[in-house]
Amino acid sequence: MQGNTFLNRLYRIYRYTGKILIPPAALGLVLFFSLTAFAAANPSANPSADSGVEWKGRHLEPPEHFKLRNSVAAEQLQELGSTPQEHSKDFIQWEHQDGQRAWFYTDYHAAYPLPVESFIQVLKDAENEDKVFPNMTYTSDISPDPDPDEPAYQEVKISFKIFGIGADYHYLVYRIPTWYPDGSFSVHWALVDSVDNKYADLYGSWYVKEFEKEGQKHTYVRNYVETEMIGPPPLLKTIRNLFAERTVRKFFESLYEAAEEQQRS
Repeated sequence: MQGNTFLNRLYRIYRYTGKILIPPAALGLVLFFSLTAFAAANPSANPSADSGVEWKGRHLEPPEHFKLRNSVAAEQLQELGSTPQEHSKDFIQWEHQDGQRAWFYTDYHAAYPLPVESFIQVLKDAENEDKVFPNMTYTSDISPDPDPDEPAYQEVKISFKIFGIGADYHYLVYRIPTWYPDGSFSVHWALVDSVDNKYADLYGSWYVKEFEKEGQKHTYVRNYVETEMIGPPPLLKTIRNLFAERTVRKFFESLYEAAEEQQRS
């Protein structure tokens, strides 16, 4: 999946600048592998999900694609600790026909000495994410018949401000909880509507998998978030370079604390 990041970047540069940075003779081969990898990395919406939901006079439909990341090799699991490590990242900013755009993603992972079920119980709760994660000021499951074990439409309000620089964001996503045959779990989401018109795209996932380390149950945790912003705030790249890792670590710490509470209850 990681190889597809390079192809996505080439595509975005071409899409918004018209420049092809590879030999024309190789373009067909690159496009073939790009489309193949994209299809594998971005499964379609759950076919069993409902056909939509009404929200404040608007009819919302499930998104067509999702982007998620899963486990790493077994030997790497053993090396991970509770401090989140960066797996990969990227950032591009350009002049769109409608103004500035910024596309970026973060991909972090860690391992914690708790069984996976404790994390699953926290991650599948779309209604109460604002009680778990920092920066989230409001979350609500707006599905007609909310069920944490089923796909959900979620309303989110989130605030990112550093030294007064930043903004508040209001958007809707469609979330799908998924249990896998090996006992691992993911909740992945994609943008349905940017209420304040600040996001062009938003994808993400939490993935958790139980494994044994030194005779004790541990859980591998991975978080991937990909964003395309409309009219990004000034100095966004600098701010991300300085504070993104700290912000992500707080999210991981908050998830671990909530999982610990689940384990005790």
